[in-house]
Amino acid sequence: MEPANDLKAFLQDWIEKSHYDLARVENNWSDQEGVLCIFTAPHEWLEGHQAILDHYRQALPTRDDYRVMVDHLDAYCEGSVGWVV
Repeated sequence: MEPANDLKAFLQDWIEKSHYDLARVENNWSDQEGVLCIFTAPHEWLEGHQAILDHYRQALPTRDDYRVMVDHLDAYCEGSVGWVV
């Protein structure tokens, strides 16, 4: 396991710029089989590119007063797998 500073920088940029931009969501989430997006709610464990897009299509129009704030991020990779916490 190694630190993944490029992945960390990507996610920091993503958090700052993706709030109302569905095209950014569509272009930045992998469409490879097995892609997984885990949000904070138990029902927000999304498997597959289409499920992730569908979630954002539903959520983005309701985010007028919603903004993600992050105090600290860590990013790691192992081979071709990367994750951010």
